[in-house]
Amino acid sequence: MGKFDEKQFNELVFRRYMTTIENPRVNRLIKAGIFVIDPKLANVLPDGVGGNYMQENFVGRLAGTDVLYDGSTNITADTLDTYKRGMVVIGKARAFKEEDFTESITGKDFMSNVAEQLVEYQDQKHQDIMLLILKALFDKSNGVLKDKRVEKSLASMSATDIIDGLKAQGDKSGNIRAVAMHSVVLAELKKANLVNNVKFIDKDGIARDLGLYTWDGREIIEDDSVAPEESYAISADTSVQAGKVYYTKSGDVYTKVASPTGNPHTSSYYERTLAYPVYLLGSNAFTWQPLGVKVPLEMWRQPLTNGGQTYLINRERYFMQPYGVGFKSSAMSGKAPTDTELATASSWELVNTGGVSPKTIELKTIPLACIVFSISGI
Repeated sequence: MGKFDEKQFNELVFRRYMTTIENPRVNRLIKAGIFVIDPKLANVLPDGVGGNYMQENFVGRLAGTDVLYDGSTNITADTLDTYKRGMVVIGKARAFKEEDFTESITGKDFMSNVAEQLVEYQDQKHQDIMLLILKALFDKSNGVLKDKRVEKSLASMSATDIIDGLKAQGDKSGNIRAVAMHSVVLAELKKANLVNNVKFIDKDGIARDLGLYTWDGREIIEDDSVAPEESYAISADTSVQAGKVYYTKSGDVYTKVASPTGNPHTSSYYERTLAYPVYLLGSNAFTWQPLGVKVPLEMWRQPLTNGGQTYLINRERYFMQPYGVGFKSSAMSGKAPTDTELATASSWELVNTGGVSPKTIELKTIPLACIVFSISGI
């Protein structure tokens, strides 16, 4: 077998490509029904024109203090507060190229395959952006939703974990309809017998497994893109603990200690911790609205280069905004936010009234919460 332009081909037979490798990503989170489509945003910033940032305004709830109606007490008047949310337009572009000669020697129209995969690819990228935003919101130091983050142990799960995770929702906990988690977390929940397997009864009265699970009555979205955060810290152990894994550090590289001995703490052994986030999500957790661009999709030919090349170019602009949270215009250095800016906790703020002492939206009205299950010594 030979290789040309990153494509495997049979020099003797030139066999036609028949299948595409299975996508390791399932992208279930982006398809979980937690987005609210808001067409009015497209009217504010129509296709190809308009700006890249806008302020959405909200009317607050009636509030005030009643006075006595007794014929002698003056009646005082209150006004409605107005709240604001900064909304940023995310702009992305991508291109894919295929050589004419590649098709000639393999018999496969790779560009058609690129086109077929594009929607799934976009779903994957949109989900990546969503996870960046969620990570920023629940940053344990500076995230605007850090008070809705609960720390738990992966090694000792209990039925109270999700109850604690929902506490910050108060009497709005019913707004949470789904929980998104890594397959490792789901596996531990299964072992602790904390989830229910959804079944249906077929026409013969036999219970069939749907391959779906619920936790406290909420649908589980199993998706390994909800990945753990890895960290290392000097071990506090004064003696080697059976079954625990220790590491040494050289520069930025951690190496597993094959046969640890002595005092792990004084030997500067490190312990590895994996922190798995579980996101509790409401059906209106995010606002989503494509805005369009002048030319969202086009094919382009370079007939003279390398015997001929075809490009598929894709451009898009869209809003992806968590409910109750705004993006600060000052956090964006260019005309579109970078992934780093979206993933930075300080880029976000709660919907607020503005001014010197702004009022903010109540946390429980935001249909988002997070439980972080950690495990160390692995």
